[in-house]
Amino acid sequence: MKGIQQQQARQLNSDSPIVAVVSYCVSSNLMVIANKAIMSTFGFKYAFFVLALQTLLTWILLHICSIAGLLSYRKFNVSDGFKWLPVSISLVLMIYTGATTLQHMSIDLFNVFKNMTLILMAYGEQIFFRGPKVTGLVLLSFGFMIGSAVLAGKDKKNTIFTYVSLGQCQNASPTTNQTDLTVSYFWMFANCVTTALFSLAMKARITGIGFKDFDTVYFNQVLGFPILFVCSLIFEWNAFGDLIQRFNSAATVNGILDSGDGSRLLFAIFMSGITQFGIAYCSAWCLRVTSSTTLSMVGTLNKLPLSIIGMLMFQDSMTAHRLEGAILAVIGGILYSVARKSQYRDKHVLPVASEDHKQMLLSDRIGKVLKEQ
Repeated sequence: MKGIQQQQARQLNSDSPIVAVVSYCVSSNLMVIANKAIMSTFGFKYAFFVLALQTLLTWILLHICSIAGLLSYRKFNVSDGFKWLPVSISLVLMIYTGATTLQHMSIDLFNVFKNMTLILMAYGEQIFFRGPKVTGLVLLSFGFMIGSAVLAGKDKKNTIFTYVSLGQCQNASPTTNQTDLTVSYFWMFANCVTTALFSLAMKARITGIGFKDFDTVYFNQVLGFPILFVCSLIFEWNAFGDLIQRFNSAATVNGILDSGDGSRLLFAIFMSGITQFGIAYCSAWCLRVTSSTTLSMVGTLNKLPLSIIGMLMFQDSMTAHRLEGAILAVIGGILYSVARKSQYRDKHVLPVASEDHKQMLLSDRIGKVLKEQ
């Protein structure tokens, strides 16, 4: 009797939209925070190396869950691999430019400017796939997105407060290095372009190959890992040596022997790999118990708490302009989701997957298939 009750409780949790949505939000936030910590706090600049480890770990977890019967995916074959290769290459470019951007830019600014990708995808879908036209409501959402970027990018003179280590608070006047600012905007622009490229490439291939839920995730890991690994060997040949040196370094801090930050860095990389898999799993979970529109809206609303958490955790100055920019970005994202939902419902067209869906949200059609399973 007790075993039946436990099984029913697990089934209830697995069918609960609230549990699925919260799990997705937690995984998404932890992924961004872990990558920001690796690239910025630890100063580990080897993005290809980190992404290769994350991809490998996700690949292993997919295999373990498949053996356990928690998920299934299409087995790899050369024919489908060649067809899906352009998508995996664009994904590698997207995650590399995203990780590099986080080296130079705060999380809240990253979230705000990431909305610019929706503009590129909307016009790309219309030009290349004869997608739905850009309506007045869509243009209004673009206006909020552009306004949020202008506000967030303003000179941060009106500092509210700055959080520093141990939760202490002090007034501060943030200074900006012009070179770093230019570099951060360059990588942010590159990330927006490559994200739009990935989404459009996936739309072009997904219907022809017939991939579903975890098929895309599995093929992206299988094809992406060799690319990331080779790029790491070519461009970041000293990455492994740097990681080992962090384990070997020792220092005395406040009378306590600290063996270096190697273990903490490796733990952060491990956690980022876990959360990358968690995003994929929870996205499919959300699609099964809710809908693709709900998942899109959750991804949009999740940007505001993530922006605030990023300000508090990484000693970023919290200014009026940055808070206003984050709020406008969320409003713009909501308006865009509402406008697109109406268009797709009326015309029954296949939407381009947005970045908020993290490799898993493909279309309303796939959402219906998952619900029937």
